[in-house]
Amino acid sequence: MAFNNFAISSFITMSLFLILKYRGLADKDRLISFLLSFFWMIPSLILSFVLLNAMKYTINPWVVIPTVLIESVYNFFLLKGDIDTKKLPKSLAVVALFFLSTLFQLIPIRLFHLNVEELSSNMEMAISLFSDFCGLLILIILYFKELKEDAKKLVKNFNPIMDTAIKYWTLGIIIMVVSNLLIQTLAPQSVAVNEESVQALIGEAPLLTFIGAAIFAPIIEELTFRKAFYDVFKKNTLLFVLTSGLVFGGLHVILSLSSPWDLLYIIPYGALGSAFAYILAKTDNVYASMIVHFLHNAILTSVSIFFGMVVLL
Repeated sequence: MAFNNFAISSFITMSLFLILKYRGLADKDRLISFLLSFFWMIPSLILSFVLLNAMKYTINPWVVIPTVLIESVYNFFLLKGDIDTKKLPKSLAVVALFFLSTLFQLIPIRLFHLNVEELSSNMEMAISLFSDFCGLLILIILYFKELKEDAKKLVKNFNPIMDTAIKYWTLGIIIMVVSNLLIQTLAPQSVAVNEESVQALIGEAPLLTFIGAAIFAPIIEELTFRKAFYDVFKKNTLLFVLTSGLVFGGLHVILSLSSPWDLLYIIPYGALGSAFAYILAKTDNVYASMIVHFLHNAILTSVSIFFGMVVLL
């Protein structure tokens, strides 16, 4: 439900401006860009509600309204020239792959005639890892040249790159922990639903969950939410960092949204995502954010496995 609300409202809000940009009709004048973006918000909001209702989807205003408001801001930056539209199709394809990669699960299910209702937790996790592996192979093919170049840079400048990565990862963790504690104090009725589901998987299939969370997730998420976004927003570092953090945080929350209070958890997740993004921007090397993301998930998943603690991954 949440994803349908997000996807439709995103399409309505940004499609007109993408057409203007690709057709060469966009104006880089700040005032005109602002006015066009501002005045399109209300029609976008109305059309989003109308289309969702026409398609018989349950309307979630806590998803639709923020989506329209935030993406109207991006329309401004799009017209202003801060978004690289030449790199946008590839980046959008990578993001789409992130959501559609679950379809690869159908391969072993159909191949071995599995009954999805009778699968054990370990088998479900194994099938999920298979789909992640397929998605990862495609990402490696798409970014093979860039990954090869970044690997050479990492070997040549390992210490300064990792010093930068560790510094900003630490800062991200501090913001993440403090904001999480504040949320639990000020809004105890909220809950990080994503972490409850991860904790359940850890209890039922610890080894496979570790492989997925600590090995596959850092590579896939860094290529999707950092590398793909960096290519598009490289002209504006602040916009890149905020966008990557917002989307990364939002996807950890919005797809399992149960109440408006859950939106608060975008802050701690977003803080970590922004830290990873800033690491990429500062080092210009995707392996830097991959490595600290791996360390982060590996440490916290291990803590969950051995001590049963629910921690933000």
